[in-house]
Amino acid sequence: MEWDLVCEQKGLNRAASTFFFAGVLVGAVAFGYLSDRFGRRRLLLVAYVSTLVLGLASAASVSYVMFAITRTLTGSALAGFTIIVMPLGEAELEWLDVEHRTVAGVLSSTFWTGGVMLLALVGYLIRDWRWLLLAVTLPCAPGILSL
Repeated sequence: MEWDLVCEQKGLNRAASTFFFAGVLVGAVAFGYLSDRFGRRRLLLVAYVSTLVLGLASAASVSYVMFAITRTLTGSALAGFTIIVMPLGEAELEWLDVEHRTVAGVLSSTFWTGGVMLLALVGYLIRDWRWLLLAVTLPCAPGILSL
């Protein structure tokens, strides 16, 4: 409603998701290459900071074009975060003996699933899209401090 994305322009709602996932595609390739070249820890910090800054910029968007651009770049940063963190989690499983790897893998998947369910609950409880973006972006701050 804010940018008149109804009637003839309702397709722009779906386009925003497409832009986000195009960013995910580009970010996965770019961060995968760059993290191998420059190190995972350094690029993890870049991904965290980029996600935080771009998420805040998305929440403060004043136009649809700004929102689309920041969401595309946010998708890229989030893909970078995921592409860097996943192998680190799998490497930790190698420290366990074979009998306990399955249980540890299932537990880590359970936490991922719980996080997605919690995200759905937060999305249900916070109805304004700007506040929702803030709520899902601000947890990056403690992650940046922990690096």
